[in-house]
Amino acid sequence: MKLESHQFIRYFEPEQAAQISQIAIIKKFNPREIIFEEGDDSDSLFLVLEGEVEVSKRSGEGNNYVVITSVKSNGYLGELGIIDRKPR
Repeated sequence: MKLESHQFIRYFEPEQAAQISQIAIIKKFNPREIIFEEGDDSDSLFLVLEGEVEVSKRSGEGNNYVVITSVKSNGYLGELGIIDRKPR
């Protein structure tokens, strides 16, 4: 999927969408790669163009995680942190 086709981008007027596309950074992540962790600064919004992102929370101590939800292609995450400017 191209960035311009993502549902989030379609919320904006064409001029605004073009500006977003110009400043957007496209990144490809490996399977099981951590994109951000709880407590990180909320300075990014993530649009899922391909694949699926699993949102999980650390369970107790150690490296055990509990899956909260998943975000599929054409979805987005990180928007709440952008709005309220609180750590993730």
